[in-house]
Amino acid sequence: MTAARIWPNDTMLLYTLEVGTKVAKGWRLDPKEVGLGTAGLSSGKRKKATRASRVVEKRGMTVTLTHMPTGLEVSGEIPSGHYSRKQMQQEVATMYSRLFVELEKLVAKTFRIPGR
Repeated sequence: MTAARIWPNDTMLLYTLEVGTKVAKGWRLDPKEVGLGTAGLSSGKRKKATRASRVVEKRGMTVTLTHMPTGLEVSGEIPSGHYSRKQMQQEVATMYSRLFVELEKLVAKTFRIPGR
């Protein structure tokens, strides 16, 4: 039960399955093939770390996942708001898991994997 990968550099983007749907049902996107890109936004002047200066500051972020072998990308945006560092890390982790599922579906559709 092995699958041979043919990447776009070689020929048409296809996924050849030797055994059939048993391999396709168990297929998952390898996290090692996915790159994470972020672009942050922040507003407000932060001279001194006081409570008053943090009220003005807002942070937002755009998270992009790229499937390295194919170059397919999905992205999502974390809206601007008052986030602590820990809250922003949780938001990025949540966005990553949501986008990973979306990227997995897109790659499966591109490879024409049956049952996905």
